[in-house]
Amino acid sequence: MAVHEIRINPEKPLAGEPGTGHNRWHPGIAPVVRCAPGDEVVMETRDAFDGQFGPSS
Repeated sequence: MAVHEIRINPEKPLAGEPGTGHNRWHPGIAPVVRCAPGDEVVMETRDAFDGQFGPSS
């Protein structure tokens, strides 16, 4: 069993780290990770607005 990690820098938008995710489902977008049955995937995620809003918004 393997462990796959997708880590992000929460201070950067998705455009600043394009290899960490995508903003839509489309067959032309390559997967960020591939795994086998039983593998573990650890993902850090961005909020739905990609960090555009914060406590002072």
